[in-house]
Amino acid sequence: MKTCTSYRDYNVALFEAFGRLDKLCGECFAQPYGVTLYISEMESLKNTAAPAISDFDSDLQRLITVRHKRNRLAHGEIPFDLFCAEAADVQFCDRLYQSILQQRDPLSLYERSAAQSASLSDTKGSKSSAKKKAASQMCNAVLACIRPSCSKATLSPSNKRSAAQSASLRRKSTENPRQKGNGIVVFFRIFLVSAALLLLLSLLFRCRPL
Repeated sequence: MKTCTSYRDYNVALFEAFGRLDKLCGECFAQPYGVTLYISEMESLKNTAAPAISDFDSDLQRLITVRHKRNRLAHGEIPFDLFCAEAADVQFCDRLYQSILQQRDPLSLYERSAAQSASLSDTKGSKSSAKKKAASQMCNAVLACIRPSCSKATLSPSNKRSAAQSASLRRKSTENPRQKGNGIVVFFRIFLVSAALLLLLSLLFRCRPL
């Protein structure tokens, strides 16, 4: 910014700096009134961009103030010889102009931040989808191994009843009185052997010398 020594110098400097900024913004949007479009874009993104980009709100308010001062000078509401613009206003216009050229202005910063967030979200989503797909494939493989054996081993209730009845009939047909008698004889023999052992043990304890 050139050295200013009077109100008129500051007002002219602001008028020129704002004109350069307005032209650059117009080229970015491919429309006239570039600063107004830039302000509208910032206002539409205020709720989401302000928390993510530092000084977003302050830059927006400062740009609105600078535009208001420039318009008052342009419309003759304030003569150029009276106080209106300040050195900080001119410096702000120059700084925003350079930041737009370097793609470090508020809108450019927010655009990059949003793109990075979207990319990170897509990466997490793809990893989660891959894990779910692998788990699903594993479950399908296990089920494929289990289903054939289950289909062979599983019987319907009617089949179970039929199988039980068949087994019962086979057992009844094979049983006979002789087999029942053999069971009683075996039980009686076990009883006699146990009694003999108990008697033998009692005799041994009685005959043991003191």
